[in-house]
Amino acid sequence: MLPAFGYIEIIVKLHFIIEEFFYLSFGGSLARTQATGYGLLYLTDEMLRCNGKALAGKTVAVSGAGNVATYAIEKAWQLGAKPVTCSDSSGWIYDPDGI
Repeated sequence: MLPAFGYIEIIVKLHFIIEEFFYLSFGGSLARTQATGYGLLYLTDEMLRCNGKALAGKTVAVSGAGNVATYAIEKAWQLGAKPVTCSDSSGWIYDPDGI
């Protein structure tokens, strides 16, 4: 098991790799507002698969209600998960049947 600083180092390195991947010089786009939200769910799905699990069939809670959250919710549905809540600074919504 890695000490806490090991986890932070991995997360920071992963953040910079993802950030650099989406720069315009690497083929990123100013018009693809869904890219971060979709990428979040693709990464989550792959991490679950690497651990013998699947995103499909899971219940998902999303923090936020902006572009990233909106597209993360959309992609969660597409990958078979059920988003049931999202929130922002003014409140939250919850629907046990999915939002």
